[in-house]
Amino acid sequence: MADPPSPTYSTFSALSGAPPSYHSVEPNSRPASPASTIRTEGAAAAPATDSYSSLASSLSQTTLSSTSESSFNAALLSPPTAQFGLRYGFSQDSPHSMQLLPPPEAADSRSLYHVSVRMNVFKPGSHISVVRRGATEFGPFVGEFEHGPHDRVNRIVLGDAPAKAFKDVVMFKRRYIRSSNLDWNGLKWTFGNLIIHWEPEAQLFERPTIRRVLRFKCVTKDLKDKRVLAHLATFYPANVFAARGGATPMPTLTFEQPGIELMDHIILSILVLQRQDYPQFTSSD
Repeated sequence: MADPPSPTYSTFSALSGAPPSYHSVEPNSRPASPASTIRTEGAAAAPATDSYSSLASSLSQTTLSSTSESSFNAALLSPPTAQFGLRYGFSQDSPHSMQLLPPPEAADSRSLYHVSVRMNVFKPGSHISVVRRGATEFGPFVGEFEHGPHDRVNRIVLGDAPAKAFKDVVMFKRRYIRSSNLDWNGLKWTFGNLIIHWEPEAQLFERPTIRRVLRFKCVTKDLKDKRVLAHLATFYPANVFAARGGATPMPTLTFEQPGIELMDHIILSILVLQRQDYPQFTSSD
């Protein structure tokens, strides 16, 4: 009398809605974990105590892995933080983008902002600068501005607020100081109830016809007597005449304690000031 055929075994996932197959096993399928696998037949199954030990070990490892992954994701989702009093440096990472990077001594080593520039293809003379949080162009949106020869499309967007006309936010200030033969250039930024000013604090005449601003201060002022109320940040333009061997120096930016909560306004407004290159506008403080 012939021996009865040997039973065949198969595994299936307890989470699957399809019935198990007793005839074939998917050759390239990934083995199921002990917690979600049922063995349909067989007397050679492992003792129950071993199964429980394996299950407990698997669950423990899964819990640890989930905790580590959650912590890692939380670190990725939390925005980079800035410290006041440190010099953050702009660093170009492509022909059309740059980052604002912390110094080595900063507690948070992540990039604060990513800045990119693209052309308005419908109006080639106009360019759009976009600022995002973090190190890439896919980070959380901070703001953008478009400024070019077409005044009706020039605008500024900050966060989720509606776009504002460029001229309603930015006022360029220029004065000629006869006593020192000095052209004084600055910017007034008005966004809702917030008004901040960028003003040159120190300038250097490197050549008879070349003047270089050593630093700009960002401040708030009293509306009546124009006295400075708070120092928010200091911007140090790069000395382009110090370029050597194809390497061009980049500007740096320092935030003061009152300016930490206004960093988004600070970064956008200084980009506007540097982009404009001092047009022929004159205004008072």
